Amino acid sequence: MKKIFFLILTMMVCTISYSQDLWNGAKYGMSKFELSALFTDSTIPTSEETEKFGKDIILVIRDYEIAEDNYNVLFYSKDDMLYSIIIRPSNYKLDVRNINIIYDKLQYLLRKKYGEEISINESIKPNYAISQHFWHQGPIKIELFRTYFISGIKGYADLAELSIKYQLFLNLEDSDKL
Repeated sequence: MKKIFFLILTMMVCTISYSQDLWNGAKYGMSKFELSALFTDSTIPTSEETEKFGKDIILVIRDYEIAEDNYNVLFYSKDDMLYSIIIRPSNYKLDVRNINIIYDKLQYLLRKKYGEEISINESIKPNYAISQHFWHQGPIKIELFRTYFISGIKGYADLAELSIKYQLFLNLEDSDKL
């Protein structure tokens, strides 16, 4: 009886995990073929994109417009199963003022869609900033991330990163309660 219960529970968890909508209809576990059919404007990443953003990238949507700004949408997969989507600005040579404007705009849009953040980690100084804002939508974790470091003049960041990350969140601490 315990084995049957455990088998049914395992199948339910797997089914729920697979059917989770990460972003715009892309579901956790989808294959490259399924994603290509869903996002007809997606393409295979260039070797430069794979080198810069990691070998797990399987598809890219370039210049996707969100609130009058262009972004690249990167789909990450392991064993031909989608596990994460990261959205980054198309223009990586942004000055700090623009990074902050875009970050505030994205934070506003995410709050409008998902409500207030469940947690915030920030360290902001005159020449650098690291900010992470987190939301949960069921088992989906959404992270808005910003970091920059300025060493020169004119306000251009020597190192800058701005992204939104969508991925399935599994609480492994609770696995012993199954």
